Amino acid sequence: MDEFLVRHGLQDLRKSINNNKATADAHFKTLDDTAVDMDDRIDRLELKDTAVSGAINTLRSDVAALQKSFSVMSNELNKTKMINVKQDIVIRTLHNLSAFDGYDMFVDTFANDHFVDMDNSIRAEWMVDFQSVGKTRKSTIEVRQDRGVSQSLIAKNGSADTGIAQSFTIDKDKQIDKVTITLSRFSNNTFLPVKVSIRSDIAGVDLVSTSIAAQAVVDGMMEIDLPDYLLTANEVYYLVIQTEDTYGYRIGYDPVDRYLGGTSFSLFNNVWTDNYRDIVFRIWCFPSADENNATILTYPKNFDTVPKSIVFEKEDTIEPSGTINYYVSRDGGVNWKILQPGIETNLEDLPSGKSLLLKGYIVGESRIDAWGYVVTRGDV
Repeated sequence: MDEFLVRHGLQDLRKSINNNKATADAHFKTLDDTAVDMDDRIDRLELKDTAVSGAINTLRSDVAALQKSFSVMSNELNKTKMINVKQDIVIRTLHNLSAFDGYDMFVDTFANDHFVDMDNSIRAEWMVDFQSVGKTRKSTIEVRQDRGVSQSLIAKNGSADTGIAQSFTIDKDKQIDKVTITLSRFSNNTFLPVKVSIRSDIAGVDLVSTSIAAQAVVDGMMEIDLPDYLLTANEVYYLVIQTEDTYGYRIGYDPVDRYLGGTSFSLFNNVWTDNYRDIVFRIWCFPSADENNATILTYPKNFDTVPKSIVFEKEDTIEPSGTINYYVSRDGGVNWKILQPGIETNLEDLPSGKSLLLKGYIVGESRIDAWGYVVTRGDV
């Protein structure tokens, strides 16, 4: 090929390459300028977002502080309202003392539980948060076998049962809370834990269980918390106590089958066998849904002469579907009469007596915040 033509073609090619490069550089510069501009815009937006985000966070903090302030204010208002309610009971009772020519008066604002006979009340609890009384929120004993004169050894030593169980039933669907058993370590060499569980099949799986470290065992009656589990009414369950420890544990039992709802079983050679005796045990459950009542009793107020009439005042908090009825007795709680607040109630149709009690019967999640009375008395 002619050298001139070659050189001319290469020169044209170089011009084309340079032109394309210049065009590409121009495009790249435009794109770079656009990218820089976009980056600047993003930075500006981020600054704006940061400012907005900071403002939002500040606003959220202000709202949270305001909500906290409202909560504190609401609590204080409720406390003030409750204080006023309790003071009002005192004022009304004092007024009744004069208006009805009363002889004596009694007021309880439930600052504590000193005037409530908790031992003889049923499912009664003094509520520290409200300073009121209402239905207990604590578990109670559902089945029990407390009489025990003997001890049974459970240990994995080849000569003793490795476990022992007690059958039981409950009369209503209830959530289990804890169990009580009589437990002690066989010796100081006992170091492996003891497991306590509930089963629906004596040889089946644990429905709930907990292990107690040997060092945590306190000789005697032990209350042992269990995970919450809903027990079904009238179904047979088994309280099972087992250990892998060679020295083992001693479990209290009664050699006579006194608890009619169940009999204990021993695990020997991997077989559960009925041994016709009762473990010392208690099953604790929370109240079932339909056990929505509580009886609140005052301690007896003893007079020198027979009370003739009473004027009763009360403040209570009635929750939806709940009720509270009030009663009075003047013979120590043998006979009762219903009370209506703010009016004089004649007591002379009750059997004669000088020991006056109040009773509140609470249905549902209601509570008594304060109550009081004045009485008129006869000459004898």
